[in-house]
Amino acid sequence: MLQHLCNRDTCMLALGGGVVGDLVGYVAATYMRGVPYIQVPTSSTAMLDSSVGGKTAINVPAGKNLIGAFHQPHVVYADLDCLVTLGRRELVEGIAEAIKMGCIRLPALFEVLEAEPARVMALERELIESVIYDGVRGKAEVVAADEREAGLRGTLNWGHTVGHAIEALKSPALMHGECVAIGCVVEAELSLRMGNSSLSREKIERVTRCFASYGLPIHVPRDLEISMLMKKMALDKKNLGDSIRCTIVTDIGVSVTNPQPVDKKLMETVMAESIAAGRALEQWKPHEGKVAVAAAGGQMAPPYSGIDAF
Repeated sequence: MLQHLCNRDTCMLALGGGVVGDLVGYVAATYMRGVPYIQVPTSSTAMLDSSVGGKTAINVPAGKNLIGAFHQPHVVYADLDCLVTLGRRELVEGIAEAIKMGCIRLPALFEVLEAEPARVMALERELIESVIYDGVRGKAEVVAADEREAGLRGTLNWGHTVGHAIEALKSPALMHGECVAIGCVVEAELSLRMGNSSLSREKIERVTRCFASYGLPIHVPRDLEISMLMKKMALDKKNLGDSIRCTIVTDIGVSVTNPQPVDKKLMETVMAESIAAGRALEQWKPHEGKVAVAAAGGQMAPPYSGIDAF
């Protein structure tokens, strides 16, 4: 951009998935102290989540999204015809974020996703338009109320405390939405054990089955060490001091506004139980994808040759 003599009247275009959007957005936020940019998301994850809200960042070896800025796009254009170009794996990765939105804020969205996995994955037009619209609407409402994440916006991070720790260690073998799916299941269990009985065992099982019905993983990968996961969580942006804080869902469609501190021993116990439960089952395998998974997140972890450790 400097070589091309770009000035502050430059407008950048982020055409692609979440990594492209985050990188372009971060450059736009910092180049000459900020230039406008436009998001044109082409993946389900970017449409439902990363293109909306103005969070931009890059990953570093210490963890995910630790270097970044809040910088709102001038406009977001999402063409749903792009979804037909995705493999099943890339499609359902983004659906994980829609399930998350249903669990934290929009119970009707969760119920649709719970009831209609085959139709959603078949991209039936009216249904997928409704899912994308509701997911984006839910996030936009939260961002409008709390752009800089002083409180309510933290609810969007449900599943991300555990999920980002897994992603930091397993990317690129696991995609972002796959890690979030695991994180949501683990953090739902945490909520119940913290005394939130309204998120009953039956409701946790419904949430777990919903993620699994889209072919998403629901257990912490069997080869990960609890100590390494806890080390990654220590750098989570929601933390205060040396406490680990999570978004807490108290019922399907209901969440606590501010992230809550979680007992570290309880976190370790729930993750260890998740690993053990996964080891007792057939090894998880993702849907077939169309894109080799080698996102920027791979810079956070040692190389993995595949999914043999799941």
